[in-house]
Amino acid sequence: MPKMPVSKKEKMKELILKGECINKISKELGIGKSTIYYTYKKLKGKRYILPSFDRTASGIEGEIVGIFAGDGSQYLHKKTGHYEVNVHFGIKSKEYSLYVQKLYESFFNHSFRLREEKNGRILRLKIESKIVYHYFKNYLDYIPSVKHSTVKLKTLDLPIPFKIGFLKGLIDTDGSVLYKKDRKKIRVDFSTTSKELASHVCRLLEELGVSYGLTLRDKSLKNEKNVHLIYILTRDTDKFLNIVKPFKLKKFGLVA
Repeated sequence: MPKMPVSKKEKMKELILKGECINKISKELGIGKSTIYYTYKKLKGKRYILPSFDRTASGIEGEIVGIFAGDGSQYLHKKTGHYEVNVHFGIKSKEYSLYVQKLYESFFNHSFRLREEKNGRILRLKIESKIVYHYFKNYLDYIPSVKHSTVKLKTLDLPIPFKIGFLKGLIDTDGSVLYKKDRKKIRVDFSTTSKELASHVCRLLEELGVSYGLTLRDKSLKNEKNVHLIYILTRDTDKFLNIVKPFKLKKFGLVA
């Protein structure tokens, strides 16, 4: 077997240290994944398989990004160099948290740890990965320390399946699907402190031909961020649910 050129070896090391995914390095340099794993082990001193995935702007990716936009957080621990990514859930959302864990692990080709915290009041899905940490910046703009009020899509020039998946992720995290007994109807809404994200959601709904309302909850007197509430109009509720199929439909005995 011919030896690998020195220049290619050095480029492989450079990309590994940069945190590029296995698939990208393999495709760019034409090197087998096993060789990349072996080199990573030598560089890092232990065997650690990097998350490996491809970006295709699919509906699954849209949902993954929407979930993070709604209930995700991330931290860079400068002293240790650890890149941490989390998704947070209420303790009553155990079934959904397991669904998200499976979704993330399948896409990123890596395990995520799910555990109870704060005396069993919340659930946190977590991974320490530089690659996953930077992944969301492909589609979102935000300041990590204040993500909730700064997050927005980098562009709306994305495939329709991605946009539908994105809305699904948002509704299942920061949204609600509730049955109003007094009116005998289902109400669907979404709230965010990010003005630009609210604007993007409105534009996505318009693209899907779904009617909506938008209200502002002014919390300036409490020295809090204003909340932008978007709700689907009754005449288009069924249309929206049939298109987006949020996980929250399961509580009505419907398949998401």
